[in-house]
Amino acid sequence: MSAEVTPRAIVDFRMGRPPEWVGLPVEGGDALREWAVTAAEEVTTTEPARQRAASQLHDWAVELRRDNPAVAAVWVPDPEAGDVAAVMRIVLVVDDGPLTLQRYRDVIEPDQRHGVEVLGQREITEIDVPAGPTLCVKERVARGRLFRDVEEHVIYTVFPPDSDEALDVAFSTPYLSLAPQLIEDAELMVSSLRVEVGSRVEP
Repeated sequence: MSAEVTPRAIVDFRMGRPPEWVGLPVEGGDALREWAVTAAEEVTTTEPARQRAASQLHDWAVELRRDNPAVAAVWVPDPEAGDVAAVMRIVLVVDDGPLTLQRYRDVIEPDQRHGVEVLGQREITEIDVPAGPTLCVKERVARGRLFRDVEEHVIYTVFPPDSDEALDVAFSTPYLSLAPQLIEDAELMVSSLRVEVGSRVEP
């Protein structure tokens, strides 16, 4: 089987995060329970909080692996409680042709998701971050019919100027009172994003 070269591809990226954010192992092969216990020690200050954080970190690592993100992290803002309050995922966005901000906006702006109800106004803005032009979506959504789960979302889709691909950096929390603090962290993290563009060889 011959290899395929994808020019103007995103070949690497880096993004910083505050210390309350725990990066999750997204690839298989890790001993997740042992990893979760060690990671919980870094973001908690009491034994009950460590146990709670270890359990939730393990469960989120298992759950997010199903989504196959390039990077994932969770937010544990209260070291005395140890609860995971938010989730962040980074996914590579590709299309059949060059992917532009306007083309992507034309696709997502008419919200056609099934089983998702937007509560209030869905805010879509175009901003600039160091990694490139970015489409930012802020929304509060509900899922489910009998028992509705409500979450706050802030999603940054970053279009590096030298690439035909994009990075989708999505944050979500069910703790609506923490949404302003989550947005502050999200803005800080996306501002630290750095992207390397080149040619990617795929089998």
